[in-house]
Amino acid sequence: MVFYVNSGMGKLGRYNPKNGNITQWDNPSGKNSHPYAIEYADNAIWFNESAKRPETLVRFDLNTETMQSWQIPSKEGVYSGLIRHMRMGNNGLIIHQTATNQLAEITWSK
Repeated sequence: MVFYVNSGMGKLGRYNPKNGNITQWDNPSGKNSHPYAIEYADNAIWFNESAKRPETLVRFDLNTETMQSWQIPSKEGVYSGLIRHMRMGNNGLIIHQTATNQLAEITWSK
């Protein structure tokens, strides 16, 4: 399966190359959420909604096909960090906020 974010429509999508099927889910913040960075970790797809202030981090559970979202704080005095990159690290997601030039690690409990 290939997962992608559709920034113009505010959706998370899944493409099945074996049969050509495409499935899309609305983002929690709707069509103007502009999802951007995307990563796979802990049996979930993670992405941000870059048009939200403050930005949100979204977790799409692959088993239940449901989404959870959290606001991501930025450096003091900056309204949004503008997450453009995220990667799985040793303990959780590593995100880069371009507006603040900050790295953050996001961890969770199982």
